[in-house]
Amino acid sequence: RTSMRHTINLGIATLLFIFATGPVSAGNNTVDVQPTKIEVGANAQTAAVTLTNNGSADKLYQATIYTWSQSENKDQLLPSHDVIVFPPIIPIAAGTSKIIRLGIKPMAGNHERAYRLVFDEVPQKVNNSGGVLQFNFRFSMPLFIAPVGKATSDLNWAASLDARRRHLSLVLTNNGSTHVVAHNVTIYSDFAGTVPIGTINISNDVLAGTRTSYDFTLPQALRSNALAGQLQLNDGTVLKFAIPIAS
Repeated sequence: RTSMRHTINLGIATLLFIFATGPVSAGNNTVDVQPTKIEVGANAQTAAVTLTNNGSADKLYQATIYTWSQSENKDQLLPSHDVIVFPPIIPIAAGTSKIIRLGIKPMAGNHERAYRLVFDEVPQKVNNSGGVLQFNFRFSMPLFIAPVGKATSDLNWAASLDARRRHLSLVLTNNGSTHVVAHNVTIYSDFAGTVPIGTINISNDVLAGTRTSYDFTLPQALRSNALAGQLQLNDGTVLKFAIPIAS
């Protein structure tokens, strides 16, 4: 899955967030990756991923491991030798599957280790006399290695509204030892949460020790004397906020 940054205009709100796209299909050239997320224990030494070529053409992929960090809503990837991929070059005949094995180096630490396992399709020589476009795909999937000891959860959820009552900024800070996944953000124009301004479906990882911001632009200046909202996480946790507004 490839991380991308998008701004989505919803008419009632604008949300800036990071999301991941899944395995890509192009006609009959489809490669599936299972699982789409790898989560292993702190003492795990191995893991495995299966690539399945459901298309009619043979494929060739190169696998690379990157250390994954986040800063100011951006993913940062650096090549890593903490995890060994075998085989690193993966030919997959049409209609077959290949198992890719991961060897994990033990490392002490009280925070979850985050990586991305990236599969880059290697371009094949084709007869392109007919002018047919050839697409080479990249799959990027998360790999999480649990922290040593008991995992901790410590989330802070803050909100602010600008003086013109048009721009709402939300910041989720993850001080815990493992990542969380943000799913839905709902904004209300009252403290009771009965008058929704808008709900946006999202799905982005917030890594341990990082923070993610979400920015909304309201269609018009807020006229009520209160603003409230909530963020839903993957584990069912709901984080709420409320902003009193002086008349």
